Amino acid sequence: MCGIAGTWGLRADGALEAMVNSLDHRGPDDRGSYRDEVVALGMTRLAILDLSPAGHQPMGNQDGTVQIIYNGETYNFLQERLLLERTGHAFHSSSDTEVLLRMYEVYGDAFVQRLRGMFALAIYDRRAGPGRERLLLARDHLGIKPLLYTETSSGLVFASEMKALLASGLVAPEIDPEALRQLLTFGSVRQPRTMLKGVQMLLPAHWLVAQESGIRIERYWSLSADRRPDLKSRPYEELVDELSATLQETVRLQMISDVPLGAFLSGGIDSSVLVALMARSAGGRVVDGHAPEVTGKELNAYIAAGIYSDHESVSLDEAREKLRRGMRIMIREGSSEKNLEALLPLVTDKTYKRCMFVVDDRSCIDLYMDGDIDGVVRKAIKLGLEPVRAIQLATINTAEYFRLNRLGAVAPGYLANLIVLSDLSRLQIDMVFHRGRLVAAEGKGLFTLRQAAGKGLINTVHIRPFTVEALRLKAGGETLPVIEIVPGQIITRKRMEKVRVIDGEVLPDTGRDILKLVVVERHRANGNIGVGLVMGFGLKRGALASSIAHDSHNIVAVGASDGDIFTAVREVERLQGGLVIAAGGKVKATLPLPIAGLMSDEPMIEVADKLEKLGTLARDLGTGLHSPFATLSFLTLPVIPELRLTDLGLVDVIENRLL
Repeated sequence: MCGIAGTWGLRADGALEAMVNSLDHRGPDDRGSYRDEVVALGMTRLAILDLSPAGHQPMGNQDGTVQIIYNGETYNFLQERLLLERTGHAFHSSSDTEVLLRMYEVYGDAFVQRLRGMFALAIYDRRAGPGRERLLLARDHLGIKPLLYTETSSGLVFASEMKALLASGLVAPEIDPEALRQLLTFGSVRQPRTMLKGVQMLLPAHWLVAQESGIRIERYWSLSADRRPDLKSRPYEELVDELSATLQETVRLQMISDVPLGAFLSGGIDSSVLVALMARSAGGRVVDGHAPEVTGKELNAYIAAGIYSDHESVSLDEAREKLRRGMRIMIREGSSEKNLEALLPLVTDKTYKRCMFVVDDRSCIDLYMDGDIDGVVRKAIKLGLEPVRAIQLATINTAEYFRLNRLGAVAPGYLANLIVLSDLSRLQIDMVFHRGRLVAAEGKGLFTLRQAAGKGLINTVHIRPFTVEALRLKAGGETLPVIEIVPGQIITRKRMEKVRVIDGEVLPDTGRDILKLVVVERHRANGNIGVGLVMGFGLKRGALASSIAHDSHNIVAVGASDGDIFTAVREVERLQGGLVIAAGGKVKATLPLPIAGLMSDEPMIEVADKLEKLGTLARDLGTGLHSPFATLSFLTLPVIPELRLTDLGLVDVIENRLL
């Protein structure tokens, strides 16, 4: 996701800079601008292809007479680049942006008809000379990428987001009455109309051309419902083969990237098919698994898709079945998910090469007091695993599985990433080397930290104003689904429990350890608030709230009263991210996390001290959980069975549906 913005025919000092600043969250990797007497172009970049300066935008042609800014991905750019190279065109980057620029020079506006992908772009062309400059805006065939614009008395303003138009100072924030009527009647506003008067969304498969003579908008593509009349008469098997080939090609093209790839796997048919196709298309790349409690034929199908590892096993039988069917087993020992003791018997002389250690979230207290993977190795040794074998599970096994060549061993040709031990059985680390350079000794770092958080990583908590009434849960019957925490595990259980109801409202029941659980959307201020119930937390009073909430990282809160939950959530908002405990309507303790609402800019020892005080206070309020905030953060992860809460409501992970 990138952000683009610009003006045509306007002289407005400071407008472009304000617009680009408002789009900072869309592109943390780079930003750029271009100005002349006719146009101003700006963009913020999230780099996917060609991370070098050669991919910088705005990007110009050889003599600078054509400039492009572009938000999106063009999946067939390599094919188009090859065609251009065969006709003598040279390229100076590996980005798709340069291919689009060259295509425009060759094919003119019609080049967009050749693109497969999602895009919103602007191309400024002054090759014809003064007075004949032109600006082309175009949006992809299906309208995946947004592009808003408004015409003024003297020109045009455009941007990826409404907030950028408003930031320019050239657009009045005046509501369009007809748009409001549509929103209240149909729940949405029909494009090209938007909520602001005079602001329009460029329609999918349309381009806009601005010249001195005026502005024109044209459709460049349309989908005809009867374009494949042969489908009804063709054999079923043939159609299945064509669909399979189309999906495989689509996934293959969308996996072209210079940064790591991933996928959200909910376990449904659509996401499972896509991940399977990703695994098939990955070639030499490894696709890591995420399959809690998947067994039997479902596990066979999962492995057959090309996914050969998993870090979600919680029982020895589950891990043993996956191992027997050819998977690599990642034995997890985090702060709240502790599987090492249960799974360690799996490691034998015959199986150890197919096992490795992972942590999957470790609190700064555990990092400071016990370490990271090294802490897992120490615990495994204490549980009886031979020290050298324990180190193998943390080094060479992992490196070999992920094909990290020249890592994971002390040998000729390997990178000198080393630890020097004074006591093997206790894994006492005296020195740490990175690429042959001493970076730590006797527990102290010998390096300096650089680079403060960028603008796009702070002030990331955006909540639509709400009152405590929004946290009420209406009774839908005598029994309701309740999330049950499984101590020391990431999985939860779905229980149907008789709840405490007064005047039609469900209230926490601390006597039965049933508390209110709330998730508040905090990225786009869309007003979504999910409310549910949880048991196993143990609080007798007060509330905990956190802006760490996997994987969407909204604000999650648990408490014995709506008032304390409301107080804790509002304090997280005030801090712009963090961990908070409230009781009796007052904030009792906090740990600010100003970097994306996830990280602190303070030294680890100070953060660990604050987290320890939060843990002590939480235990004073009744919880017996070892890491209450870590446990809280996983209650929102909607891909792990059985029941989770998101800002959209309760998710039954087994049935793959919202309740």
